[in-house]
Amino acid sequence: MIRRLLRALWLCSVWLFVGAAAMAQENPLGRWDLRVEDDRQRVIVESTVRLTAYKGDGCRSGDWRKVEVEWSRRPNAGSFPIDEPLTWMLDQGQLIIGRNGVCDGYLQLVGPWKNGEPMAGDYISLGMGARRRWAGSH
Repeated sequence: MIRRLLRALWLCSVWLFVGAAAMAQENPLGRWDLRVEDDRQRVIVESTVRLTAYKGDGCRSGDWRKVEVEWSRRPNAGSFPIDEPLTWMLDQGQLIIGRNGVCDGYLQLVGPWKNGEPMAGDYISLGMGARRRWAGSH
């Protein structure tokens, strides 16, 4: 069962994260348009999210903050948990967004933070002592 779930998660490979209100800021707070694609570049989630300063829950250590989903749609089947509680944080120049409150079941979007520039990164599953990484396009 767990192997099937991990294989299903491997199908999601690329995410694109473009900022609107936060473009000129030195931190990622604000409204963002989020687009998650699978390995065939089909969109599995499109949404508008707000990265807030409110403290969020995370099993991993760090300064996790809440993500508010303002709007979302799923044009194709996929596994990004847009309907679940999401949190974000900056860690060593990487912006991390995802389901971080499920211990040993993290699903994260990770990409380099460059002071609000449009960005792309990887979709990562962390859990049970393993880290899985999919190549993303930058």
